[in-house]
Amino acid sequence: MQVQEKDETRKIIVSILCLVNLTANSAYSSIAPFYPAEAVKKGLPPATLGLIFSGYSISMCVFAPLFGTMLTNIGRKNVLMLGCLCESIAMFCFGLFIYIDDPVTYGVLSFLCRFIEGFGNGCLNSSSSSIISYNYEDNMSNLIGLTQTFTGLGMLSGPIVGSFLYEWGGFKLPFFVTGFCLFMLIFPIQYYLKNDKGSSQPGNQIQQAGPAQHSSTTNRRKLSFFEMLKVFPIMSTAMCMSASLMCLTFKEPLL
Repeated sequence: MQVQEKDETRKIIVSILCLVNLTANSAYSSIAPFYPAEAVKKGLPPATLGLIFSGYSISMCVFAPLFGTMLTNIGRKNVLMLGCLCESIAMFCFGLFIYIDDPVTYGVLSFLCRFIEGFGNGCLNSSSSSIISYNYEDNMSNLIGLTQTFTGLGMLSGPIVGSFLYEWGGFKLPFFVTGFCLFMLIFPIQYYLKNDKGSSQPGNQIQQAGPAQHSSTTNRRKLSFFEMLKVFPIMSTAMCMSASLMCLTFKEPLL
């Protein structure tokens, strides 16, 4: 009976993580079909659109060294909830920009909202991957692949949903709908996920490891963010991902 309940909880948690990835990346990509034209109508020079869109990635780069510390200090669950909250607030604020007429104010606030959205998505990405690697070591690669599938589905569905909602309800509706969905995900996260504040080692490893294994685990030195960048496989992977994402996103301000 307990095994069945544990399996059910496990499936629910994985489903929540998949929904988080789907909704967050759908929110990210939903503005691409209509925001550039709306920004130009407000008087923004087309050359500034690239900077506004890049605010998302700038935020992730700036805060990337902090995400690992946050996961340990405040817990994976809390970081996941923080990401949902930040991204939902950014989307709600974005929807209110229709009432701003000054081009400079519109551009600065758009950049700030994309910056906050990038921080929120960074929290979501790091915490969801960490939750899987921490709790589901036995099936980690498959589950991370599953969440990445929903990331792709979010990137795919975002422009379609954004275009439909924009045509149906105007500028505000895409932001309010995606912001509301992200905010509502906080409640199942709060209910189903356990708080692991201050924990850095997988629970299964600590329970099953013997004294010798336990001591070797605790004596193992952790690499800092910048030390990991000096490891060639990690650095080469990061460069490949950066190049592929550049090819994916360079056209967003142009369409």
